[in-house]
Amino acid sequence: MAIATLALTAATLTTTTTASAAAPAKAGAAVAGKGCVPTAPGEVGKEGVGVVDCVAGDGPRHAVPPVAAGPKARASAPSCTEEDTRHSYCREANVPYTLTRKTDGKVLLVAKLRFVTRAAAIDPKAQTWQETISATVMKAEGEGTILFAFGPSCSGQCTMYKAKAWGGKYVPIGAGETKEDFVVYKTTVGKGGQSVVIPTYHGDLTSTEADTRVIPLGTWYGPELRCDKAVGRAAGCIVMGHMADVKISIAQYGAAAITYQWAQDNLEGGNTGTKVAPLQRGSDEEDEDGPTTTQKRYQSCYAAPNPFKPILVTAEPDSCDEFPFAASSQGGTNGNLCAEIHPWFNSATFQWEVDKLRYLGRAQKCVRSHVPKDQNEAAGGEYGRAVQSERILDHEWFTVTVTP
Repeated sequence: MAIATLALTAATLTTTTTASAAAPAKAGAAVAGKGCVPTAPGEVGKEGVGVVDCVAGDGPRHAVPPVAAGPKARASAPSCTEEDTRHSYCREANVPYTLTRKTDGKVLLVAKLRFVTRAAAIDPKAQTWQETISATVMKAEGEGTILFAFGPSCSGQCTMYKAKAWGGKYVPIGAGETKEDFVVYKTTVGKGGQSVVIPTYHGDLTSTEADTRVIPLGTWYGPELRCDKAVGRAAGCIVMGHMADVKISIAQYGAAAITYQWAQDNLEGGNTGTKVAPLQRGSDEEDEDGPTTTQKRYQSCYAAPNPFKPILVTAEPDSCDEFPFAASSQGGTNGNLCAEIHPWFNSATFQWEVDKLRYLGRAQKCVRSHVPKDQNEAAGGEYGRAVQSERILDHEWFTVTVTP
């Protein structure tokens, strides 16, 4: 009786981003065209060759027919069509499978399965995240029923909260059919710590026509995640390789949001939170109400030689809003070196206007602005919430996006 063998090449994996290559095939793996002849050490199967099983004896000798369609066959198979974000990811692996007869190398079954693993919405304030898994038979010709098993794991300070997809059993699947399940990961990172976590996927394929159910393991990898308990009180995770973004809405934060937008459009002397000139979160002492932030805000707004002087005559008191934020590493420039503006909403034209009270040109690197106190404080609160929801670590870079 022959032992089923696997040769899984990096060419069999396709993902929405660059994924880690699969491990090389082990000595003894069978390669298409060689029947059950062992390969040399270090040799891998050709492109398009994944799992190769061998069966002993004569077996059936008729032509290879199509495998019957599954009861839940779909017109189109699930795939990774979206880009990864800081809070979501998708990985796709296409695994070929060939069943041959030992005596003459006759191909009895040729198939290809697609595994899609997707985490659509990672809660940044939770220790756990869910990953949905779909398995689809993309191609199947030959005899017998395809059976598959799937087993994920994770590296770093991580454990499987729900580890077994499809109950950890071999599952029969027909041509064109898709089967779905889910698993749950959990970070075990401790207070103040952080860890890189990588999901790892193991897929097994076999057939009811295979002589021996000793199935080699194909392995591929998910993205790198950073899990930490260094932002706020709760642990959480983000997908690495995607810069944090603080969104400030004009509809919600009015003149404060217009101030940040004006700075990004008119200042080039320093960092204003754009993709080419991002900001950097300060240390714990530079949080919104920390002593370092208070001192920086004083420098930008009230320090000599040109302290801020309120000019607004409104129900809500005039206040000084500085940008870059005092809570960022780039904040704290003396206000006399900054531009000074007064954003206001023109009810006649329904447009925002900006009065430039002091503007020396694009080379300036900061601005202070006359903003109603409630809008100023609300925008500062939104920044603080974004630090939590984006899990922005001390000294981590981030962008600021002003939205309508």
